[in-house]
Amino acid sequence: MSDTRSSGLHIRINPEIKENVQPILDAIGLSFSDVFNLTLHQIYLKRKIPFELSDSDYQIVSPLPNIEYSRPFDNFDELWEELEI
Repeated sequence: MSDTRSSGLHIRINPEIKENVQPILDAIGLSFSDVFNLTLHQIYLKRKIPFELSDSDYQIVSPLPNIEYSRPFDNFDELWEELEI
């Protein structure tokens, strides 16, 4: 039986960005995997990219509706449980 709670993903990250972000994530107790999972869950819950994407010429606007999810969580374990991770 395979574990359906986790799936691998290989991504490329700019080495300089990774090096600069690692100490920040360490300080707040998150891994890169945690950040990507949180971001993907926010995309799923809100049906949009959870931050503004733009450049000097145009702004990318998500065609999906903005769906709010307002239940607060006391800790990450509670969030993971809610998201069934």
